[in-house]
Amino acid sequence: MLKEVHYKNWKSFSNATLYIDPLTVLIGTNASGKSNALDGIAFLSRVVQGKELQTILSGDSALLLEANIQAIRGGVEWAAKHPHSSFILEVVIEGDEETDYHYSIEVSTKSDVELVSESLVKIDRKMNKRTKLFTATAEEDRARRLLLQFIMEDAQKRNRSNVLYRLLAN
Repeated sequence: MLKEVHYKNWKSFSNATLYIDPLTVLIGTNASGKSNALDGIAFLSRVVQGKELQTILSGDSALLLEANIQAIRGGVEWAAKHPHSSFILEVVIEGDEETDYHYSIEVSTKSDVELVSESLVKIDRKMNKRTKLFTATAEEDRARRLLLQFIMEDAQKRNRSNVLYRLLAN
């Protein structure tokens, strides 16, 4: 189950965390960040699906039509909170009763969209132990996607039912 999403310099968020329960409802006034929070989850979902960062943010009409998805609202220009030129999205996913996974991705939007860094950490809650499964830069981009996809599939096999988890997994 998706437990929390942390946004740093993502769209309208300087530094915010969305904690997710089995039933999570986003409410707020117009322009309070509800859609931006969901855009962050959509971004992460597309990363897990193996989509290219540039395509996720700005779109590639052929690929987007084929996958039946749209570019993230605002595109590359509005992904990072101004005046910043990069953003960080982090997510905590429950693996089982004793294990969580913490995934973090930093993306630069300065000139070209590119991966700055990313990491995946296994958190053993029972032993209070953190094990770094990998850290990556642009060169290791593909390996990250495969490992994150494995974790998502493993959590899905455990029959987790959460609307936002399904959104991230799809």
